[in-house]
Amino acid sequence: MKKTLTMALACLLATVAVAQSTLEKGLNAEAKGLTDLAESYYRQEADSNRQAALRLGLLLEGKYHYGEAMHWLAQADTTAESMAHLALCQGEEKLWDAAKRSAEKAIELAADTDGAVRSLAMSTLALVYADEQNYTNALGWARKAAEADPQSARALNVAGIIHFRRGNDNEAIQQFRQALKKDPKNIDAYFNLGSMYCYRGNHDLAISTLRKGLQEERRSTKLLYCLGWAFLLKDDIPSAIECLQLVIEIDS
Repeated sequence: MKKTLTMALACLLATVAVAQSTLEKGLNAEAKGLTDLAESYYRQEADSNRQAALRLGLLLEGKYHYGEAMHWLAQADTTAESMAHLALCQGEEKLWDAAKRSAEKAIELAADTDGAVRSLAMSTLALVYADEQNYTNALGWARKAAEADPQSARALNVAGIIHFRRGNDNEAIQQFRQALKKDPKNIDAYFNLGSMYCYRGNHDLAISTLRKGLQEERRSTKLLYCLGWAFLLKDDIPSAIECLQLVIEIDS
């Protein structure tokens, strides 16, 4: 009997060790920028390990796979971080009621301890109110997001989106430029600024802005898609096709 219990305990400890090493392998791969490899490790543990589920959800969010990201973030422990990122993904999928609930929960859980997480949730809440065309509340939450994390480029991006929806293009452009000053590698800011120039008919400036963003992340499907749109508006059909084909090649 004692021998049986010892063997069972040894098997259990071995299983835990494997789970831990798999998660650690994923974290190490992600730290080296090997996101596809990290994703494969996280998937091995995501059903049984909530930390792996969180890391997988965050990784998929970064790849703009918001639908699947929501699934794994919902499987993670209910923390301020998981709820804030869940709210972000729900907002991207236009699930505004769910995004509002998740953002409010994240703000509650973060309390006064984690400015970056609160800022992320507040930014999403600002977008919820913008969708309702309640721009006063929307800008109010965008300001709170910037105050919670003065280094947040997302808060400035969101403020820019709100100004654009109000028809204030000049202020929107200023907000996107400020976001890039905060974070020169921010893909969303490049995308938003490039889109603004497209709307204004300044296609050459849009193209140069988006190309600069692609220097930071050359396989960004978001930037490549917008660049293809800019070329299309400029009637450069071959370049537009090249961009869109690359989008499909990177992410079918």
